[in-house]
Amino acid sequence: MAVWETIAGVMLLVAGLVDVFQTLFHPAGRGAMSDWTSRLIWKAFRRMARHYSRLLTYAGPLSILAIIVSWAALIWLGFALIYLPHIQSAFTHLQNGSSSSGIVEAMSLSLGALITLSEGTYANVHWLQILLGVEAVVGFGLLTASVSWLLSIYPVLEARRSVAQRATLLHHAERENRLDMIRDAPHEAQGWILNLGTEVAGLRNQMAQFPIT
Repeated sequence: MAVWETIAGVMLLVAGLVDVFQTLFHPAGRGAMSDWTSRLIWKAFRRMARHYSRLLTYAGPLSILAIIVSWAALIWLGFALIYLPHIQSAFTHLQNGSSSSGIVEAMSLSLGALITLSEGTYANVHWLQILLGVEAVVGFGLLTASVSWLLSIYPVLEARRSVAQRATLLHHAERENRLDMIRDAPHEAQGWILNLGTEVAGLRNQMAQFPIT
């Protein structure tokens, strides 16, 4: 039983860390879990938006939050399952000196290590004590990477709005003034279209790097 718990924990850890790597650190890669999560939330909000259109604006922020929470949950549960077979014999609580036992204690220990909050529990085995430190480093790295990812998304959204607004203004200028940009101003139109095409190409690359946008 202990072997299967450890294997399950390692699998959860690998799934979470690979998805984090593919989403945050590999521009050409795609995180399978994060893509699936955002796609599922988007479809759900699209259906609800048929009756309440304003709800669609919450799809993006909720997708980002759900992805970050899923990463943290996978890492948290993964380490908890690794600690679980050893929680009764290899961990001691400093307050009463008694050994802890059970999945709740393992999850509490893992959560404390993930958020670098010591609850007075230490490991009697060196590799488990090192693993607690590794989880703390992973938790801090996840927090930092998530914040950096969130801040990197806003410039892409701003660029998308700018390109859309510029194209919309050109369209309205033609329609309201009853002009044909290509026919009436061919020389200026060439520069406008070239600039707009350059912006669209750059925006496409940015959005490919951040599919959540």
